[in-house]
Amino acid sequence: IHYQQWVSPQNDSAATWVTKRRSLVDENTPLAPFWKSQTNFWTSAQCRDWTVLHYTYPEFDGLQMTDTAAVSKAITRRARDLYYDDNTFSAFSGSIPTVLAVPPAAPQVGFTTLTSATFIGRTVSGLWSVLTRAGRSSRLPESIEWTVRIRCKQSDLYKTGSIFIFLGGIPSDVNTCTSDERFAGSYDPFVNPYPLGCRNCVQNVDTVLEGFIHITADLIRQGLDVMDVGRVKDYLQQNLKWAVWTHGGEYGRVEDLKSLEVTVIDSPIYGPEGADIPVIGGVRKHNEVTFDKPGGRVRVPGYPSAT
Repeated sequence: IHYQQWVSPQNDSAATWVTKRRSLVDENTPLAPFWKSQTNFWTSAQCRDWTVLHYTYPEFDGLQMTDTAAVSKAITRRARDLYYDDNTFSAFSGSIPTVLAVPPAAPQVGFTTLTSATFIGRTVSGLWSVLTRAGRSSRLPESIEWTVRIRCKQSDLYKTGSIFIFLGGIPSDVNTCTSDERFAGSYDPFVNPYPLGCRNCVQNVDTVLEGFIHITADLIRQGLDVMDVGRVKDYLQQNLKWAVWTHGGEYGRVEDLKSLEVTVIDSPIYGPEGADIPVIGGVRKHNEVTFDKPGGRVRVPGYPSAT
């Protein structure tokens, strides 16, 4: 899809089978475990031309593969059709976020306030057609994607199977908690529960793992307008909860995960003219939502609350 983008060189904070910790990773870094020969792995530079891999995809049928821009557009539309359907928005029983929060006393020509009826029954193509018509004359976002970010050192997670995120309270029955209407999602870190027998685990004992739980749909189901940042933050300060699920199938103690940091971020979503898929804006942090909670964001003296 993004054929003009490729690999940006950067220093890797963690070690792998083929790289050392803090070594430079670029397009020539071996892509383990994808063998090119008996002794060498493929690299990103070697497979940018995907035809050298000697396979294709059904979505490429009928496309002129030398026209990279046309291929990108066709595949973008195909990805949209595969991952969105007519019920993407109409399934939400709560209010749908407006395209633009315009005060009633000062209406602006050229903008449209969207209601639930605007979304129901539309494909994503039709939906974004509405969004782009409504917001094409402004860079104000059409919606906001809300996310819970979870960070924790690998060494604190050896006995942890998952970290559950809830909105509205933690269910008492751990065996049915993931089917509870308050369950928003889980972060399931891939951590070896027996690290001493793993050289890579020992070498990366202080590596910080990171996961994300998207909660926009859950907020909409609660009747919240996700464009109302102040109200969403107030709601999350009162209702965002998290719990540790151990390998033994029980709730664990959040306090035992000394490095756990759960916080909230959001990303504005834009629908530029002619867009097949939305454009995601920069990340905005709302650290104050989880201040002073076990496993929440730690206050840093001398820094503003939202840094």
